[in-house]
Amino acid sequence: MSEVLSKINSLAIFRDVRQKEPFQSLITFLERVDEVGVPQEKIIEAYSEFVGSVYEISSDGDFSECVKRAVLDSDNPYRTACIEHKKSGGNQNISALLSMMADNELKVLDEIASLSYPDLSKYIFYDGYIPQFKSSGLHISKSYKSMLDRIA
Repeated sequence: MSEVLSKINSLAIFRDVRQKEPFQSLITFLERVDEVGVPQEKIIEAYSEFVGSVYEISSDGDFSECVKRAVLDSDNPYRTACIEHKKSGGNQNISALLSMMADNELKVLDEIASLSYPDLSKYIFYDGYIPQFKSSGLHISKSYKSMLDRIA
């Protein structure tokens, strides 16, 4: 799970999504899974908190939709640069490095948004009820670029 946690922690342009749900509770779950000696009850509790936050945002439990909403609501340097570029009639350039970083991070967010119940539940060793969620496989990067085309 540290790979997923590393992906989340590597976000710089879209770093504000880490402070939003369901990212906050997902991070807590992943940290508990990675910690040695954490009781299974604490892992189950963190997982249930994560799934609960998914349903608070998306009534059909679609984690991909939750990630999409967090990204579309992100107030980040790339969004600001795109708005300024449009307002200037194209005269104000967007840094190539900023564009490249945003594209790479959107790909990472696509990967995160594709996490599924089987991906996470395999770290829970419990024969009882475990809440489920789904991932519709939305393309976050396409949704984000479409949103940018419509603004300003």
